[in-house]
Amino acid sequence: MTARRFHLTLLMGRRVFWEIDAAGIIEVPDAGDAGSGLLSFDLHDHRQACAAPRSARSGRQAFMREWGEQVALLERSASLHAQYGRDPRHLVARPAGCGLIPGLQLIDLLATRHGLPLAGAVVGLRFGVEAPAGRRLVLLFGFDGAGALLRMQEAANPPSLAYLLDDFCRDTAIQVSPERVVWFDQHDALAVLDQLLPYPEEDTLFGQPVGVWWRRAERALASATALAACSAGLLAWQDWSLGESIAASVRAGDASRAQVQAMLQSAPLALARASSAAFGEVFADAEALWQAGTRVRVSSRPGTTDFTLLLDHTPPAAVAGVPGLGDLPHSGPPLAAALARRHDTPLPAGLLALDPATPGDLHAFYLRFRRQTPLSALGAFAGAGV
Repeated sequence: MTARRFHLTLLMGRRVFWEIDAAGIIEVPDAGDAGSGLLSFDLHDHRQACAAPRSARSGRQAFMREWGEQVALLERSASLHAQYGRDPRHLVARPAGCGLIPGLQLIDLLATRHGLPLAGAVVGLRFGVEAPAGRRLVLLFGFDGAGALLRMQEAANPPSLAYLLDDFCRDTAIQVSPERVVWFDQHDALAVLDQLLPYPEEDTLFGQPVGVWWRRAERALASATALAACSAGLLAWQDWSLGESIAASVRAGDASRAQVQAMLQSAPLALARASSAAFGEVFADAEALWQAGTRVRVSSRPGTTDFTLLLDHTPPAAVAGVPGLGDLPHSGPPLAAALARRHDTPLPAGLLALDPATPGDLHAFYLRFRRQTPLSALGAFAGAGV
């Protein structure tokens, strides 16, 4: 269909096709060159007036109640306050890609464009020119007070338009005078052709053919698949990158350990000095603690050196002032002298006195001391591995 002409079909005892343009109309044998659309006016084209927008499902149910037919539904209740339906079994032969347009949609579109309420109105279409100068096709439509179609009548080249109008308007259900008929012609129809929609060739969902929704779903699925592939690739790259980072860290740690080991192996004397206690200081501390008749035992580990002063035959009087030792049943001058030296002679700086101790048989007495011996970084490293 172009802006210069359109095709129309009627069922007037037989199927009739018309080609209409601004100059007039001609009857054609078929819709062979109807282009993208063919207007249809016959008893198989149904219309439901809608006071408010309604769903396609409700529309199909209404058409079933009214005409008992499952219809291909054209939903235009929001814009034209009407829905159009036709039983798909009653097809009209037409070229592939040529949609079948409900002709009653043209009446609603013209009425809406010109602000004409269809409730209680009679609308006429006059295509062509007056005889004998040419051919004319007249279509009349009468509507009730709710805007529902009551009656339709068509006439090709009527001998008397006045008689046709009078007969149509005298219908008791319409009761409209011929003077109140609103007329439209081919020029009006040509102006709105691009706004007419055909019946859907397939079921619709939310006003769109199901095929359209399937195509949209296929495109969405393809996009989602591509996105998932990109995401999977990104995750794989991130996993590989993380693995490379971890491997690099492990290699760096191994290299550092190897370097330290090589350094330690190359300087064993320095390691020994760094990881050993200062023996001069150890002997000085032991000598300061030693008394005649006692023994000093030294134990050393990285960070500390412990001194144990062993005293035998402890008298009760000698330990009376030592917490926890006043009830020992032993005696002996060595402990008294050691305790006198312990309390009267200051300990070497940095040497800490620990709690005294006794063995299980209570035949000896131990005084314990400790010196903190911090190691160098290298010594601490070496000592940590001991």
